[in-house]
Amino acid sequence: MVESRCGIECSKCEYKEKKNCQGCLVIDKPFWGDSCPVKSCCEARKHHHCGECPDFPCDVLTEMAYAEEEGDNGKRIENCRRWANKDYKIGTCSLSAEEVIAVLEKEKSFTLATSAHGRVSTRAMSHVNDGLTVYFQTGSDYLKVQQMEANPNVALSVGGYEMEGKVTLLGHPLDTENRLFAEIYKKKHPQYTDIWSTYEKEIVVKVEIGLVRQWRYIDGKPFIAVGQFSQETPAFNAEKFIADVVSQNAEALPVHFAPNAVIRWYETNEELTLPEYVRANCEYPGEWRGALERVMESNNEMSLVYRIASEGMEFLVTAFVKLDNGKIIQLDEYFCVCGTAPQWRQDMKIGKPIVEGKANDTIGW
Repeated sequence: MVESRCGIECSKCEYKEKKNCQGCLVIDKPFWGDSCPVKSCCEARKHHHCGECPDFPCDVLTEMAYAEEEGDNGKRIENCRRWANKDYKIGTCSLSAEEVIAVLEKEKSFTLATSAHGRVSTRAMSHVNDGLTVYFQTGSDYLKVQQMEANPNVALSVGGYEMEGKVTLLGHPLDTENRLFAEIYKKKHPQYTDIWSTYEKEIVVKVEIGLVRQWRYIDGKPFIAVGQFSQETPAFNAEKFIADVVSQNAEALPVHFAPNAVIRWYETNEELTLPEYVRANCEYPGEWRGALERVMESNNEMSLVYRIASEGMEFLVTAFVKLDNGKIIQLDEYFCVCGTAPQWRQDMKIGKPIVEGKANDTIGW
């Protein structure tokens, strides 16, 4: 079958894995530059591949095919000639995100394919979606979860559309951080919510859709409609977050959080919603200053240590952050009052300052 405009066999190309290249039939521009002259020319002339062109093989294609480093000694030219002789006429057209989202919202279930350790399995799943992100729930002890833990790349079939995506395993459907999912799922699948959501091993699975295909006919000719969607997770800026906390910026603080975020202050045994947290932080009396001291990051979790101080008070704060798409969904904070060692320990004359020349009870930045 036709795999590219210039004749490269994309299924055998090393850059398919190295650069996650989906091939020029799908992508808008190559990974190695802003445009490919062969792809641009072929598509401008409305050819499926160069073998259909009356100027085949042209100088541009020949030069590329016999290039010293990236050439293949003319093999791609022979492929185009072979494709032309077999008279392949399968076209491609674009698929919009809006069309895919409409299908996900209309359909109540999809077929999920997972694979790992040489085994492939499929099953039907009830789902909900937030744009191009799909959610469903299942038991953590099932085969599909074991396969997704080993290989997070999955395939979905929904209403005649073939989809590929990457999964993230979340917590129990009734966990506080998943309450938005629980509300949406209950509206769409009330009959399943009561049955499965109380199962102790039930978890929520998130699928971020990256590639979608659908076969269709336009004027009696076969076409593959293709949509490639980037869902890169926005980076969480820890320094900006702490700066907005210290400056008590009521407008900027919510930007760092998911709407259903949960904030817990263990020192005072308080659990807050996002609006409550913003109000408590920004209406806290006094003028504050502070700085981030340490950041540790692992997957979608982050640990922060920062100092804040006002007149006569200084706190060292340890914060444990859970992120979803670059937004905080859970913030657990522990406050410690800063000060000097008690007199009995000073009398022991042991230890030394962590930072020389800096008093323990004042911020010295």
